[in-house]
Amino acid sequence: MSEANREDKIPRSLLWGEFINIVEQVHQFIKKITNAMMGFKSLRTAEKTIMGIEAFHMLRKEQVEISPVLSDVEWA
Repeated sequence: MSEANREDKIPRSLLWGEFINIVEQVHQFIKKITNAMMGFKSLRTAEKTIMGIEAFHMLRKEQVEISPVLSDVEWA
């Protein structure tokens, strides 16, 4: 696909559409989990919770190893 993209055989609108589909798939996973919650009390807790959900999702999809993700998590 990258070869065809270099030669401009694939329209940019199709590439953008593929990107949007990937983003929507991740958003759908996060939305499914956060809808079960009653809501967030503050922006800080919302940010930390969503970061944790995203990290968990990446671990489940085996996109990252466990040690770098756990070292980036702020335990506060």
